[in-house]
Amino acid sequence: MRNNPPPNAAPDHKYACRNTTDQSRVLVVEYMRKVLEGGVQGSLSAVYAKESIAQRTPKRCDGTTRRFPTWFLRRAAIYCGVRTIKKNAVRESGTGHPLDLADGRRVRSTTVLCVRRGNAMVMAADGQVTLGATVMKHSAKKIRRLYNDKILAGFAGSTADAFSLFTRFESKLEQYGGNLGRAAVELAKDWRTDKLLRQLQALLIVADAKQMFLLSGDGDVIEPDAVGKPEEGGLIATIGSGGSFALAAATALMENTQMTAREIVERSMKIAAEICIYSNQNVTIEELKVAE
Repeated sequence: MRNNPPPNAAPDHKYACRNTTDQSRVLVVEYMRKVLEGGVQGSLSAVYAKESIAQRTPKRCDGTTRRFPTWFLRRAAIYCGVRTIKKNAVRESGTGHPLDLADGRRVRSTTVLCVRRGNAMVMAADGQVTLGATVMKHSAKKIRRLYNDKILAGFAGSTADAFSLFTRFESKLEQYGGNLGRAAVELAKDWRTDKLLRQLQALLIVADAKQMFLLSGDGDVIEPDAVGKPEEGGLIATIGSGGSFALAAATALMENTQMTAREIVERSMKIAAEICIYSNQNVTIEELKVAE
């Protein structure tokens, strides 16, 4: 613990030197924050060399100017830079696409479409894996069957994160006896509140033969509205970068044709793949049917 200076200490006392050092460090941190937030370009070495730092630095007790060590300036610059990056990310987070991940992070891969019509529930996903500007794979499988093949689950986002969520979701299904709605809500609660699960970046569509849900790390559990004639029980859900295109195509086909759920999925995925550069026409399709 730092001792307080004597009440009658002279201005050149060692305690005054210590307080002056603290004040000068605060000035350096504040100045670097302003430099970085103002958009100054160049390497960190250019930031270290700013003459204003020396001009605003308080003098020592003996009248000489204190020179800050390089390690302190470097840490201060990194600290200010990280704070600036975080602040900019928060500022831009409100302008994301509706099918993005949390905090506006764009899903730049995958089209997953799920359609229910009549007694059939069909889910499809493209097979393209994109890394930056490069297509790494054409035949990836982004749909899984869970709970004794009674549940379909598709994902967009990180593959490792999606598999972790699939494992957790299947345990929820077993815990609640295959009740899809209850399991989806419980997974969303854990995903939102758990410190580790909160870091998983993916979007999920889960469906059984009668209902479907879209799940996200923000705690969203969305059951889509009915599409088409009420007696047909039409439902549509999509995720991924091509999800909007597939949703528009499937909705138009559902409302204006008598195509089956599988035909709607096949045609909609083809349209989405022709528009979205992150999707291809190598489509995986899984189907469930309501027991008669």
